[in-house]
Amino acid sequence: MNHFFSHWEEHLYLSEEVKDYFLEHARFKTFAKGNLISEPYSGKAIWCYVCNGLVAGVSYNEDGEQNIQWFAPEKHFFTNTTHLFTNRRSEYIEVLQTCTLLKMSRTAAITGQQKHAAISELFHILKYRRINQYQTRIAIMNERSTLKRYASFMDNMPHIARDTNPSHHRAFLRMSRERYQTAKKAYLNR
Repeated sequence: MNHFFSHWEEHLYLSEEVKDYFLEHARFKTFAKGNLISEPYSGKAIWCYVCNGLVAGVSYNEDGEQNIQWFAPEKHFFTNTTHLFTNRRSEYIEVLQTCTLLKMSRTAAITGQQKHAAISELFHILKYRRINQYQTRIAIMNERSTLKRYASFMDNMPHIARDTNPSHHRAFLRMSRERYQTAKKAYLNR
């Protein structure tokens, strides 16, 4: 917990009361690569901070093909709800790289945000990290050609590209294996 506190104290002041709140309501949990943290519409509503590793929101189309909706790398957060105050998501939350999470129930997260300005500010900072990632994803997905989409992903999300495999890339970029290979080859030859 001290590592978490030290990181956030670089950005904002965490009083002893705020630290005690986290100590009382949050728990660390490690998940191995390939594990599911949450399934669609199931389990308790949670808020999670990724201390290390990589997590993704995954859905499957009618043909069983995987689609990655979002990534949560180190020092980002996710919930198993669409928004902290809404119902559960219709997607799986899967561990792509072994990770340690700081988990808190949705109720504790909401209460902490309402009672402590520092927790509200921390959530605000994390929200803007998420918004920036969504804007990057939109820019990537708006590329019309598969080569430009692949290049945009590799150039704008190199840490994600490095920590994932080609099947994850294809699931995020919505590319067939053939188009992916063609785009990758063209990108490497440019």
